[in-house]
Amino acid sequence: MTMLAVVAESDIRPGYNGSGGAYALGTCVQKTAGQKFQILVTTNVTSVAYGVVCDALGIANLATGNIQIRGIARVLCGNNVTEGARVSADNTGRVVDSVATNVIFGTALEAGTAGNIIEVELAGPNGSIM
Repeated sequence: MTMLAVVAESDIRPGYNGSGGAYALGTCVQKTAGQKFQILVTTNVTSVAYGVVCDALGIANLATGNIQIRGIARVLCGNNVTEGARVSADNTGRVVDSVATNVIFGTALEAGTAGNIIEVELAGPNGSIM
């Protein structure tokens, strides 16, 4: 059963989308190098994810929205995800089960398949290496 968690205001940061495309609810993002608030979809499982888009309608191109960096977040699955597994963000901004050398984005609180939205306990904006 999916529950919506209450997120502390301090766990939400602004994110500016200058990518040319929209980011959906639950998309994992990383910061753009040299930019304070600009974000882009995570580039691979060894990239440090910053957070997840938490606006119900996502973030349109050239718009600013909310990025959740801590707590329990609703995140898109990129493949089959195992409940209780450490997860990483892939090159489509979705979570997958982590393997050695991946940067940990969080822990899956429920199982899911590609395209599902599941709850993930986020590791924080710097992640950790498995």
